[in-house]
Amino acid sequence: MTLIRLPYASRTASLVLLAGLSSLAQPALSQARELDSGVLVVSRGSEVIGREEFTLHRGQLSEAGAGFVGAGFTVSATAYYPSSRSYASAASVITFGADSQPAGARMDLEGNGQTTTFVDFTARRITVRHRTSAGESAGQYPRSGRMLLIDDSILCLLTLLPGANSGPVTLFYPRSGQTIRAPLEDLGVELTTVNGDERQLQHVTLGTDDQIRHIWYDSRGHLIKVEIPAQNLIAVRSARR
Repeated sequence: MTLIRLPYASRTASLVLLAGLSSLAQPALSQARELDSGVLVVSRGSEVIGREEFTLHRGQLSEAGAGFVGAGFTVSATAYYPSSRSYASAASVITFGADSQPAGARMDLEGNGQTTTFVDFTARRITVRHRTSAGESAGQYPRSGRMLLIDDSILCLLTLLPGANSGPVTLFYPRSGQTIRAPLEDLGVELTTVNGDERQLQHVTLGTDDQIRHIWYDSRGHLIKVEIPAQNLIAVRSARR
């Protein structure tokens, strides 16, 4: 499967549907193997500005949204900005092939009204459709090399990287259609602070200079921490509730 086609609904219903995937509210979804789930608490400086909830499953979410099929992975995520917000400001479902390359995505993003974005990755191109209350627009972009779908409103999309080997990666921003070639570098296990404790974690950097992201994973490959120094932004995985 590539393009995710879920029934279009009202703003609230659509976001609630995707949020339900993260919490496994639907029994059919719980039949799949859950590889990871967690909550990132996002801060700018000393101020908490949001939270993100995510789940990683083995298999790709079916077009009917009733379960997971085949090889690959699915990341479902909901973001709440500010953190006290009772409903999601952004929600997404991203599917990946067995090689951890993105295959398709649906993203519901709030702003001046809701925008629903569908992304379809094929071998040579990326097709993007944006749907708003005013209508639809579409565009196609070339695809090359390792790809990583990026959106600054959903940091937990970094749950799954396109392979751990150091080397170039193409970052794709679906809202703007922008592609950026960036280095991915595995720095090995290093010491960092998580919730006041010193921990030894795998340190990966993505990008350079003012675009650099520091990403930290534990020994099981679970996303623990994301830092974007240029934005004074840090997202840290909270302790299990």
